[in-house]
Amino acid sequence: RSSRTSIQREFVASNGAVRLHEPPDHMSLRPHATTAAGGHNTIVLQAEPPKDHIIWSLCSFFYFNPMCLGLAALIFSIKSRDRKVVGDLEGARHYGATARYLNIAATIIVNPPNRLFLFFLFFFFFNTVHSVT
Repeated sequence: RSSRTSIQREFVASNGAVRLHEPPDHMSLRPHATTAAGGHNTIVLQAEPPKDHIIWSLCSFFYFNPMCLGLAALIFSIKSRDRKVVGDLEGARHYGATARYLNIAATIIVNPPNRLFLFFLFFFFFNTVHSVT
């Protein structure tokens, strides 16, 4: 069974079709197909779940945390995950997008000083090695 699709079975009773489970609101129904046993299968396509960017937020928090942007991104990622668990997918998308923007800002702020540090480290090492020989 694919992670994006699930099959919902309907059994025909004397008064019509009886569903075992109602699909959640964020799922879209597709046409029915009749099986050999006389039942109907409904293929339910599930929308992609919102991303919470929790791993990126953890890296931003532990490795580069300028102006507490990593902490803010981590908080919004946790809020996004909580909203996803509750079933509020729109709120989860909103919090996930905010976490992504904060992670991007933290990454952009931290990268130039790191590159300068590596450049000066390489420059110092290069000059030290050539001055000794």
